Amino acid sequence: MQIDIHTDGTLARREALSSRVEHRFAAALAPYAERLGGVEVHLTDECADRATGNDMTCLVQVSLHGQAPLAATGHASTIEEAVGGAAHQLDRLLASRIGRGPRGSIRQRALSS
Repeated sequence: MQIDIHTDGTLARREALSSRVEHRFAAALAPYAERLGGVEVHLTDECADRATGNDMTCLVQVSLHGQAPLAATGHASTIEEAVGGAAHQLDRLLASRIGRGPRGSIRQRALSS
């Protein structure tokens, strides 16, 4: 399962950030890995230099073999919280579409990673 991390021009693509986000989604999606194709994660700061609250966004799209892709979005004041929100929403979508993985919810695994 390939995980691609993309950032907009307002967020510096730091290797540490990309590595943490990739690790969290890899661990969270591991039980579904055989059913998934690519994973794209888009991280943005919607208000750039201004701190306005929930201006960090994590959009994640997963390709399912033989099915339409799924997308989930998390908005929060930090990237880590936005990633957790997107992971939670993705958990609900995957559980609805293909059933729950053997190790519990994606959000629980993503937050514990």
